[in-house]
Amino acid sequence: MATKWRNRWAKVVWLLLFSFGLTGLLSGMRHMNVYMARDYFHSAQFDAETRHFVELLTTLELNKSSVEELKQHIEVTDADIREHRYRYGDLEAQLSNIKAQYEGKIDGAKSAGDTSAADTLIAERDKKLADITNNFKSDEYVRQKVAAEKLQKLQQYDEETQAFKSQLAHYKKGYLYYFRDGDTGQVYTNIEGSDEEAKQVMNSSKNLFSRQYPERGAGSLFDGYMLQTGDWEAVQPIVKKSAKDLSGTVVIAGDADPASPVMAEYQRYKAMQMLLWTYAGLSVAALLACWYWNKRTGMFHSLLADSWQSHYRKIPLDVRIVLFLLSSFLTFVFVMEQGAFAVVEGYLYQTMMNIAEGTLTLAAAVAAVCIQWQLLQASRKSGTLRQEWEHALLYKGYDAVKQAFRIRSIGTQVTMLTALLFLAGSSALFAAVDPAFTIVYAVLCLFVALPAGILILKYAGYLNRIIMSTKELAAGQHVQDIPVQGASALTSLAKSINVLKQNVKASQREQAKSERLKTELITNVSHDLRTPLTSVITYTELLKTPGLGNEERAAYVEIIDRKSKRLKLLIDDLFEVSKMASGSMELAAERVDLVQLLQQALAEYDEAIAASTLQLRFSHGQPSIFVNVDGPKLWRVFDNLISNILKYSLENTRVYITAVQEGEEAVLTFKNVSKYELGGSTDELLERFRRGDTSRHTDGSGLGLAIAKSIVDLHGGSLEIEADGDLFKVVISLYGAE
Repeated sequence: MATKWRNRWAKVVWLLLFSFGLTGLLSGMRHMNVYMARDYFHSAQFDAETRHFVELLTTLELNKSSVEELKQHIEVTDADIREHRYRYGDLEAQLSNIKAQYEGKIDGAKSAGDTSAADTLIAERDKKLADITNNFKSDEYVRQKVAAEKLQKLQQYDEETQAFKSQLAHYKKGYLYYFRDGDTGQVYTNIEGSDEEAKQVMNSSKNLFSRQYPERGAGSLFDGYMLQTGDWEAVQPIVKKSAKDLSGTVVIAGDADPASPVMAEYQRYKAMQMLLWTYAGLSVAALLACWYWNKRTGMFHSLLADSWQSHYRKIPLDVRIVLFLLSSFLTFVFVMEQGAFAVVEGYLYQTMMNIAEGTLTLAAAVAAVCIQWQLLQASRKSGTLRQEWEHALLYKGYDAVKQAFRIRSIGTQVTMLTALLFLAGSSALFAAVDPAFTIVYAVLCLFVALPAGILILKYAGYLNRIIMSTKELAAGQHVQDIPVQGASALTSLAKSINVLKQNVKASQREQAKSERLKTELITNVSHDLRTPLTSVITYTELLKTPGLGNEERAAYVEIIDRKSKRLKLLIDDLFEVSKMASGSMELAAERVDLVQLLQQALAEYDEAIAASTLQLRFSHGQPSIFVNVDGPKLWRVFDNLISNILKYSLENTRVYITAVQEGEEAVLTFKNVSKYELGGSTDELLERFRRGDTSRHTDGSGLGLAIAKSIVDLHGGSLEIEADGDLFKVVISLYGAE
């Protein structure tokens, strides 16, 4: 337990060190440009403050002139007159503009019966029209107006610059200056004492800062250091006419008051510079310690708890990625902000508090990012990313859209209905904000939303009918066909369900037939196996009779032998048809002449045919019909068919056997008149143990046609049975004839 707690505290300490190092390093990088200077007096911040002081000093004292003095320098040029005259267009355009501005106001006052207001507006309009007309008649008239405008801008500039007097007084507490007018020799300084004493102060080697003005390449003091506030472009030519030829020095004395703003800033800069570099150095040391610690113990990878993995994987993959990116971005922003604002200039205590708070907060943020990264890497290395992606929200959304558009009409209709509902909702919002949209909303509701709603209800009712019919069908109830309406996807679904219902009925009929045939098969197999087996057992018992004569014994043995062979034939046929049904029988295909093969099969039965009363007629359209087949197995087909013909044909009738080639198809036909009545379906004759002799008095296994059909099917052909009354016909089709 103690070891577990030590490991947890070690992780916390590692995170705190890493966060402290990261914030400190970034703080040092962000503030480096501010605190890289040798001291405050060599910093860009001090340069900006000093420049602002010189601008205030030049504007408010060194080049200061009253408005009355500057008024004498106002000049109005021809360009000024032209600019004022055409400022708003030519005469006709300006007159038309004024008339248009007042026309509506005057008409409104007259309509309201307020003649006093109308007269006032007319007088105001006429005054402006007269003023514009005079602008285009007299240059002197325009000159006076332009001079008045320039005077107004001078007064505005003077008022705005006077607002900076308090700032100048603030700067004077730390800066000393000495300037001389090159034209008049007048001295401007804030150093008490004689001129000689002032020069000694300005040239003292103990001064912390000293700078000559105007600086080299800066032009005159007026050009480089005047406050450019207000409409400076308009007043600059006037103020420049009273500019003085000034030069001098600005210093910070070595014995300057420590309480002055400049010296206070100097001390603050010095303290913050030391703090920042100490902070940055400790941060680098902390990062190096974290690196070494992680190298020795793998601390970074130990942040992840194994128990988190199963819970984390329950979150969809894309949500995990978004959370990781979002937390990484927020951590990055926090790091940058913490780096920028951890150091609060002038407030050492607040800076220390910011560092502590930032370190703790960043430690938690870094831990969250690191843990998420390790969990994502664990998923990647486990090889389950593809499976996890299939459970992501984006994938599910994409799959939902794809499934919706598998039947394009449904996807299109759903999209259109969604857009219509959104449009109707947006229109309602606009109508609530602006009544002018009420008419638009009413039109949309009447011609768009209402028909769409009716269509949705219609489809919903049709869908309900389909669902109810499907439930009844699944419950095994008799269901009427679903009405087919329209040409929508639901119509296609209704058609498919109707077809499915018919297929279910057909399947039920086939199942009932299969059950019946199975019962008959069991009965027939039992009968056909029991009959010869009973004979064998009976005559075997008779052989045990004492005093049995040799002739009787030989007769019994002959019966036992015959019944045993029949039983063996039955079992062999059953085994063979089972092999064919299971697909375990292989064919040895070769090029065979069907005409010759059929003649050989008939030759085997020459004696039987001659002994019967049947007249057999064999005809073939071609001398030879070659097909790639397994000769011995196809001979078995012919043998079974000829054997059945001899057994089940009516006496004194003809039997017709034909062989023809139709293109690439060889067609063999066997026709005879049945001795027995062919009741029921002829397809059932192809079932195993089904006989034409239902009384089962003839020899045979009842497997002949089943074996023949299985062999033909293995060859890719077909064997079909047709019956017209007592006329029985078997048609064999084999493909690939040459």
